[in-house]
Amino acid sequence: MRLGCPGCGAQYEVGADAIPGAGREVTCSACGHRWFQDRPPAAKPLELVRPLARPVQPPPAPADFRAFLREEAERETAQRRRDGVPPPTAPAPARRRRGFLTGVLLAIVPLGLLAALYVTAPRLEREVPALAVPLDRYADHVDALRLQVHDWLRQVR
Repeated sequence: MRLGCPGCGAQYEVGADAIPGAGREVTCSACGHRWFQDRPPAAKPLELVRPLARPVQPPPAPADFRAFLREEAERETAQRRRDGVPPPTAPAPARRRRGFLTGVLLAIVPLGLLAALYVTAPRLEREVPALAVPLDRYADHVDALRLQVHDWLRQVR
């Protein structure tokens, strides 16, 4: 059985035979509080239930289940109004998860555009001279990255 100290709330698990039928005085080892503990009444033995003569059949499901749910929601809303409870707010619409293909495309398309910019940089420099300096810098960074990847791959082999 479980005892709880009324002074500090400490919980103790003791055997049922530790408290006699007339009860006894108990001292809390945590705070020193003393109290009289009565023995709880003995639990009644469980009664066996006879099975029913014939099984109970659940009511049939309504033909139009959506209409049934709408009616139930209307009854609940009316009961809330009578009780003075505000109706629940509608949950925020679930955010649609994007598929794997969308993620792959979001990664590949920008890389493809950057590769196209690298390949067409000399032509763009000729046609738009104002872009010559930024395109040269971009091409130099890509070349340096290509050489670094080439060195890493050579080390791995």
